[in-house]
Amino acid sequence: MDAISAIGQSPFVGTGNTVAKPTEAELHQQKVMKELSTVVTNQLFGEVLKDQMTSGLGDGVQADFYGSMLVNAVSEQLAETDALGLAGFLEKGLPE
Repeated sequence: MDAISAIGQSPFVGTGNTVAKPTEAELHQQKVMKELSTVVTNQLFGEVLKDQMTSGLGDGVQADFYGSMLVNAVSEQLAETDALGLAGFLEKGLPE
């Protein structure tokens, strides 16, 4: 195969190399690690941002509600992308 025809081809085509699909147990473990990362991040940012949220959103039930929604959304996004590396860190603590 020449260089021109190889453009757009997967480097694994015809080499016998395949990417293994994760097992059901591995998928479940990834899901649990994301959920645990969300909880840890939520607790961390909930405490850190408490003062900033009350000053920016005001006091009262509405401020608490919208502040918790904001913290939940940020925590879920950080856990989904593992931006803080918590899932890998937490996974290392699991028994084999």
